Amino acid sequence: MNAPVERVAVYGGGVAAPMAALAIARAFGRLGTQVSWIDTGETPAPHSALVGLPDLASFHRLLGLGDAALIESASATLNMGQQFVGWSGGEGTFLHAYGDAGTPFAMLPFVQHWTRARQAGLRVALEDFCLAAAAAKEGRIGEAQDPATRQAVKHGWHLDATGYAAVLRTACKGAGVTILAGAGAQPFADNDRLLRLELADGQTVAADLFVDTDGKLIELLDPQGAMRTDALCNRLIRGSATRLDPSPLYSRVTAHPAGWVTLMPLADRLASAAVELNELGGEFSALSQELQFDPEQAGDLTARMNTWLETKRKHGGDL
Repeated sequence: MNAPVERVAVYGGGVAAPMAALAIARAFGRLGTQVSWIDTGETPAPHSALVGLPDLASFHRLLGLGDAALIESASATLNMGQQFVGWSGGEGTFLHAYGDAGTPFAMLPFVQHWTRARQAGLRVALEDFCLAAAAAKEGRIGEAQDPATRQAVKHGWHLDATGYAAVLRTACKGAGVTILAGAGAQPFADNDRLLRLELADGQTVAADLFVDTDGKLIELLDPQGAMRTDALCNRLIRGSATRLDPSPLYSRVTAHPAGWVTLMPLADRLASAAVELNELGGEFSALSQELQFDPEQAGDLTARMNTWLETKRKHGGDL
């Protein structure tokens, strides 16, 4: 295709579709590119939360999203890293902070010196040389006061997915994105090229470029499932507990024999997501056993997750 892209149609819902539509409109709208969002009506699942890396904070500047809108509408809290528990066996922890670990010297990255010292018997963790990790543990943010450290201290966001999707939708309207109800849309293609979408109300959407943000458009064009892939996990259970006070500046990802649990502190609650992996088949995960949940029996998984989270929060106090 050599002709310029003048019309872009973004297909999908949730967070990905409005984010893509807004990014394209902000980047190319001044060139006359018309952007339509074919909204399938899908919304984030209840209790969903997102862990945004520092690059997301940079991307927000392109999107024109201010911090105040995220805090007010998406229960946003600062995210300076992720703590991983039990991923090397046992109860060992590692805080992967969004910043440098140590300062390079002798023309080598610090981590190479640390690795050599570790092999020689050093028992100090890599994160203890990271200013961002130390700040996150102490609940502090900002830049280093001593420029001699030369260590970057970056932050991303913890975000309520439903609120974040609403912020993106509002921004799309402000950026001139045309939003169309796309539930039940039918694609029409010529060989491998998508020509147009016909919406349930009879409206036809043609574009020079179609963006499929959730794979559902591919499924409509590929009813035999030739391009379909297996799900990444057997089961995903989401839940929420009352907020932590003070709120940690990092999320926590704890490994279990059959998957992992992620805890994400938001301004109004503690969000969680428990994952059970495919390759482990029908085995009970440690979480399933602790929840007293039988995968063969139907039940309110979210309610069980919430009860479990509240118990952990009351006995643990923090992440």
